[in-house]
Formats: sequence, structure tokens, C-alpha cells
Amino acid sequence: MTLQLAECLEFLHNHNIAHRDFCYYNVMIDASKLIPGGFHPLDPYCTPEGKQHGSPGGLKCRSRWSVRPNDYYVIDFGLSERFEKGMDIRVTGICGQDMSVPEMSLTIPYDPFPVDVYHLGNMLLKHYNAYAPNNGLDRLKDIAQKMTQADPKMRPTVREVAEAVRKASKAISFISRRSRVWPNGYSSGLLKLLIRLGVMNPM
Repeated sequence: MTLQLAECLEFLHNHNIAHRDFCYYNVMIDASKLIPGGFHPLDPYCTPEGKQHGSPGGLKCRSRWSVRPNDYYVIDFGLSERFEKGMDIRVTGICGQDMSVPEMSLTIPYDPFPVDVYHLGNMLLKHYNAYAPNNGLDRLKDIAQKMTQADPKMRPTVREVAEAVRKASKAISFISRRSRVWPNGYSSGLLKLLIRLGVMNPM
């Protein structure tokens, strides 16, 4: 996921497009392989017929690892802007889902491209922080922390981010890639065993 999103944003920036809302609710996954029977449009934990996950005939899902690679999509270009090459790019406005970006202002112009980097980094950081420490995630978390520095000039460009993610991905072993990452609070050994055996599904 991280590499696909970094490369997507890199593609946009290479074409002088600032997304300006590269945030959680604008990232989608193609779930057709994960949930082959489909799910209810109003409740993703139900089958199209409304049968609850865990009940007889209920929702059946597969792990992302077992059906890799998964395809992620970025949507909602309503706030996006394309700029001419070589121009001094500055915008104003406090917009997007994540308004915690330090430099966003209604009156003081700022560069929108480091804002995109911050948005992606902050989204990833919140995702990684929800899981217990893990060698693979910790490498990616370090990159995300650099992306969310308060000073936009200290943030890496998205090209540097994509390259760092590619290097981190190569450094993560196959066993580490395949191993399950556990959400914070999953301390019970029995619970983890039941999930690994497929008796329980943490969805």
C-alpha cells in the first residue's frame, strides 16, 4: 500500500499536479479479491444479502497477503490543481480532510506540494501507530515521521519518499513481509493463535 501511494503521488507531482487532499477517505482498495462474494453497500461487514460476518452464510474474506498484489486507488481530485512548469507555485486555503498541516493559511501563500507529502505521511503514521512495534512497519514509520516535519522545507520530496520506501521494502525479508502485524491491544496469546488457525477472523 505505502509504495503504491507514494508512487501515485510521485506521478502527480511529476506532472505538476498537487492533489491537496491526499488523505484517508480518498484512498480506496479494490476488494474484489479480498471479499469475492462482495459486500453490502451500506455495511461492509455484511454480504450483499445482509448476512452478518460470523453468521452462517455470512461474509467471507481473505487476507491481503493471500491475494496479493492488491490495487489501491486515489480519488477525489476536486481540490487538485495543475501548475505550469517553472512557475513560483504558491496557494492559500485551509482545505482537505487533514487540517493539521502547519503552513496551511487563508492569507499567507504556501507551496502545496509539501502539503501533499505531509498529508500522505500523516495518514500513514496514524495507520502505523495503530499497530504494535514491528521491524517492517518501524522502517516505514521512520519515513512517515520525516514527511510530517513542521517545517515544509525539511520534508523530503515525494520522489525521495518513493525511493526511501522502495529501499525499505527491499530490506524487509520475505518472512517479515508475510508475518501478521498485530493491532495495539492484542496481547492474548490464545487470541493470536485462534486468528492464525483461522478459527477467528479479526475483521
